[in-house]
Amino acid sequence: MHTNTKTRTRIALNMLVSGQQPEPYLKYALLSAQAICDELILINTEPEGKPNKNIEAITEFEDEITADLTILQLPIKDESEFNFGDARQFALEHTPHEYVLRLDADEVLHDQFIDFVATIKKELAGGATIMAGFDHFMIDMHHVQQLDDAKLVIFPTKKSHWSGATHEGVIVEEDVVRIHADMPAFAHYGYCKPQKDVYQRWQRYVEMEGRPEWYKGQNPDTIVEDRKKVAVPFTGSHPSFIAEYAAVQPVLINDDDTIRVAKEEKDSAQHRVGLFLTSTNNCIGMIATIESLWANRGYDFEPLDLLVVLGAHDANSMRWLEKHAVPYVVETRSLAFALNAGIEHFLQDGRYLWIGWLHDDMTFPQPNWIWQLIGYMNENSDVKKVAPSNVYEDQRDADGNFQTRAGNACPWIVHRNVFELIGLFNENFRGIGGYEDWELNHRIIKQGWRVMIVGASFVDHQTMGYRKNIDTTADQIFNAQLYQSITGTDKPPV
Repeated sequence: MHTNTKTRTRIALNMLVSGQQPEPYLKYALLSAQAICDELILINTEPEGKPNKNIEAITEFEDEITADLTILQLPIKDESEFNFGDARQFALEHTPHEYVLRLDADEVLHDQFIDFVATIKKELAGGATIMAGFDHFMIDMHHVQQLDDAKLVIFPTKKSHWSGATHEGVIVEEDVVRIHADMPAFAHYGYCKPQKDVYQRWQRYVEMEGRPEWYKGQNPDTIVEDRKKVAVPFTGSHPSFIAEYAAVQPVLINDDDTIRVAKEEKDSAQHRVGLFLTSTNNCIGMIATIESLWANRGYDFEPLDLLVVLGAHDANSMRWLEKHAVPYVVETRSLAFALNAGIEHFLQDGRYLWIGWLHDDMTFPQPNWIWQLIGYMNENSDVKKVAPSNVYEDQRDADGNFQTRAGNACPWIVHRNVFELIGLFNENFRGIGGYEDWELNHRIIKQGWRVMIVGASFVDHQTMGYRKNIDTTADQIFNAQLYQSITGTDKPPV
């Protein structure tokens, strides 16, 4: 068993502890966290004066806690005042140490990750973050849904802040070095609970997001029953802190059940989102965009894949992408050719129902931004191209909301049948002179479809990140003339 020592890097755990449901994994989470932390900072998220049985239960194993233990009351009077982002920011602001370990009460650190952290003390001392995936257990402690993508697990206190109310994400300053662990950081046991408890947690999330009817009509006792179809037997090792407990837990998924299919078969039939990111000689921006996309994904399984389209043979970008197993292609001729390279990549596979484009100057403070866009398209069958609002330049209304409206922006998501019916981008447009999107939108609208910006979805896009550094005047003039010759106007169609 690992134990905490004062010679370790100065890291503090930040953990939110709710009292709404029993938390059987809290003890194991804290015992694992103290293996790398000098202090365990727990935030009691119940309103002031309300009992929290999970906080009270710590007294039952407090003698096993060797790290400093601090329990802070979140300053709220009523449950309606709570949101996850503010609570995590409160914890961050009350952390005196240089680094934060972000771990939830149903997550337990893996032994190999603890050992990994011990080997990179020098890198942490110079300022860095650690990203890693995690084992996502499902239904019981003997099956996993998947190894989830990398999230920020350890990050510097003074160069980070939290954003988002429900599916919150941590934003770390761009100059901080990213270290990617090649092993899962922790085991997530949040779905190894009665399904009614999972339902109640999900219902709380959608109520906080203003979507209280989202799970209307669904049976709370079978809310994750369909996850049995994608769960596979866990063949690894549980963290040593919880291994004895896990070994005696019941098996709730029958691997021979006819309703269960292999994960590969499920994936082959499941509709997915294909995102491609265009980047030209901007390795730092590309990394920041990809890490924000990875770090701020929602809690649920996301059938999403990424391709990078490089506009130059940038050795630094290629080296980073290869190291982190991110697929990429190089297309140097023009933006139109680069866009088509990304689209054609995903059109080759019928699973990709939606295809989207990202720039290398974006961050994603709202983890479910993609699903807000797809949900809007699903609800409005005549909408085939959608973009989120941009917190960098769009105005909110008096209630603090962005407005849904006809419009063109990036990133965007397009239904694949658009490209299958009207074709791809016009490759006669030159360089990065613009008008490619306008001309595509013109063809979309001619089909009777709509192009929209969705208020419920938002990203942070510091527009023209690469284009502003080069002279594109000649390409702009040529593309403007080409656009007018095709459409008969110099105005955007939307």
